[in-house]
Amino acid sequence: DRSLAFMARWGGVGARVVFDYGAFFFDAASLEEYVRGYGFGRFEEVAYDALWLRYLPGAPHENAWVCRLGVATV
Repeated sequence: DRSLAFMARWGGVGARVVFDYGAFFFDAASLEEYVRGYGFGRFEEVAYDALWLRYLPGAPHENAWVCRLGVATV
């Protein structure tokens, strides 16, 4: 919590924090609300299976959807 508050306050407009998380622990709507509470204005998420399809050959691992990449922007 302190790290998010620090990054939002001192990062300035346009600063981004990129992190990964598990879909079992957060959903995008609650996580967006959470990071907005610390001063981030925007939140995006991408599932690892989508990243796999974009950047790697072959089919993604069957459990790749569980991992998510979150990007919070001030």
